[in-house]
Amino acid sequence: MDNERNANPPKQRYSGKVHLCVARYSYNPFDGPNENPEAELPLTAGKYLYVYGDMDEDGFYEGLFHAPPPV
Repeated sequence: MDNERNANPPKQRYSGKVHLCVARYSYNPFDGPNENPEAELPLTAGKYLYVYGDMDEDGFYEGLFHAPPPV
């Protein structure tokens, strides 16, 4: 069973630099205007998150609460 998990590592969703950021404001995606709030991270002011990739056309980035695995 362990060999099966190691044989197919998860695909990486990012490339390039990863930045450690601090949320300036709290945000609940279910209170926002997005049609798919489950695709957004809820933010708590003062918490750290990792941001990666390029800014999209709406001015947003991809992010994680835990450090992504090394490339």
